[in-house]
Amino acid sequence: MQTSFHIQIRISITSLAMFLVKTWRTLAFGLYGYKNFMKSGFVEHSKNFRPEDMQVQLEGKNCIVTGANSGIGYATAEGLASRGATVYMVCRNKERGEAALSEIQSITGSKSVHLEICDISSISDVKSFAARFSSKDVPVHVLVNNAGLLENDRRTTSEGYEMNFAVNVLGTYTMTELMLPLLEKAAPDARVITVSSGGMYSVPLMEDLQFSGNKFDGVEQYSRNKRVQVALTEKWADMYKDKDIGFYSMHPGWAETPGVDKSLPNFSKSSGFQRERRGPSAVMGKDVEVWLQSFPPHHIDATVQSDDCPDRWRFTGFYGFLKVARRKEGWDLLRKLSRVSVQSWLCAGDFNEVLEQHEKQGSHPRAHWQIRDFHECLQDCVLQDLGFQGYRNTSYFHAKVNERRLHKEIKCIKDESGLEVVSRDGIQRVILQYFGSMFKSTHPMTETIEDVLGCLEGRVTSAMKDELTKPFTSEEVEQALQQMHPLKFPGPDEVFSGLIRQAESEGAIQGVAISRSAPPISHLLFADDTFIFCQATQEALSRLQLILHSFEAASGLKINKQKSAMVFSRNVADSVRLELAGILGVAVVAKHDKYLGLPTVIGHSKKEMFDGIKERIRQKLHSLSTKKLSQAG
Repeated sequence: MQTSFHIQIRISITSLAMFLVKTWRTLAFGLYGYKNFMKSGFVEHSKNFRPEDMQVQLEGKNCIVTGANSGIGYATAEGLASRGATVYMVCRNKERGEAALSEIQSITGSKSVHLEICDISSISDVKSFAARFSSKDVPVHVLVNNAGLLENDRRTTSEGYEMNFAVNVLGTYTMTELMLPLLEKAAPDARVITVSSGGMYSVPLMEDLQFSGNKFDGVEQYSRNKRVQVALTEKWADMYKDKDIGFYSMHPGWAETPGVDKSLPNFSKSSGFQRERRGPSAVMGKDVEVWLQSFPPHHIDATVQSDDCPDRWRFTGFYGFLKVARRKEGWDLLRKLSRVSVQSWLCAGDFNEVLEQHEKQGSHPRAHWQIRDFHECLQDCVLQDLGFQGYRNTSYFHAKVNERRLHKEIKCIKDESGLEVVSRDGIQRVILQYFGSMFKSTHPMTETIEDVLGCLEGRVTSAMKDELTKPFTSEEVEQALQQMHPLKFPGPDEVFSGLIRQAESEGAIQGVAISRSAPPISHLLFADDTFIFCQATQEALSRLQLILHSFEAASGLKINKQKSAMVFSRNVADSVRLELAGILGVAVVAKHDKYLGLPTVIGHSKKEMFDGIKERIRQKLHSLSTKKLSQAG
């Protein structure tokens, strides 16, 4: 408690917010990278590689690789050359480029490997290279934008651009745009692969591309550049979707390269390239060192040490349960976490709850008991609210999701025989056939119709029949036309209800009564929805299956079993549930969702029964209280 108060005095809320965001992103990136970017992650993912893809030969393909004299670029150039491709190594330093060229030619035995000198940080140099290469008039099948730079000190190029930005973003963009005509020559086999980095996960997109504002941080600028590369790739894919050129961005994993050793020496040492680390992982950054302790689904727990605070302290990133019914589980989890350590503790994240009613934005205020439970949890954990509110990026993320959704389309679909269909006309045909068969009539049979109608109770007496068979008068015809209604005849619902009642009278189906003295209820009909209640026995469900078949055959309608579900009482064993569900061919669920805004299962609690109704009335009254009524008169 004292430590939390001490932190609040030492630094401003803004500084704390920035520090928390940076710590959170560093921790999340370290956790994800430790699981996916190390050698063990590659080995795990490689299990999904297809052998035929790993044996592809590239004779006759022209490939350009930037930054090819060392590291990932060198390995890429060597791999392409070993598969028979013609490789153009784009390097800044002539001596190191010639040494790398000689090594690759010696290893692969390929003479189709060439050296091109170009400084990617210089736009004029990139333009000169593009002009020289275009004069060859050869198609470019693969462009690998690998050249990258992480410069810890802020330096500018002779053209006035920040050095990291010039290489990672501007040079990559210029190279790609100028190579487009040659890439089009190789379409549809052309592709552009930009080597990004998982470091992009630790920063958002920023407008200040050249980091001209705050104190310069080379690692952060590099991460910003890598996120821009991914955004550029998405933009290219959208802009040039009609050119049959594939645009891809990728992260190669945490690899031991000369660039990493030079620019991130602490990271290189702590990442364990020479060995796999065991136990809690360590993530090293320039300002923060984090020891990861645990990472279950709803929280990340870690120990943190920074330059500003040499004493280790505990940080927990917490994510509260979305469903209100499970919110208490989250508070119990937080109480349990509070007893794990005696270190100074900072807990942040998305709790999905508010401490004050005014913090809630939206049409519906938060229930008082929810706020009270959150308050009690913080008191039990001896946590003090520092007043920091997270960024409200909901609209931004929703906009991005909607934007991406617009570009999504069906590329492939399987027909009834399981064959893949990729053509537009073929996909349309499969979809029309599927939904056509789903909503198509089953051609009702006359015999079945007569059998089904036999279960309906006769309601026309002999006297009524005599009256109905008399000659019609003009007045009667006019009166009948005015009284006619589309539902004034035995519709499908009445036919189905008659089949159920007949089964009840024969004792084949027994309804469910809410009490001993109440009449049993076997079915309820609401619009196009039907609720059926019966005993969980094979006999009852077999009869129900027969009723459904008879109804389909007589009416020409189809029961949508994909949208149907069964709910059993608690005393029915799981094995019996599956067996009985198999008779009807529908899914088994724990309980149905709300129907007409009300829960379908409420139990014996009267309070729980009316809570939903009370809440809806309260919300309605609250909405009315904010509206002005016109004065009478």
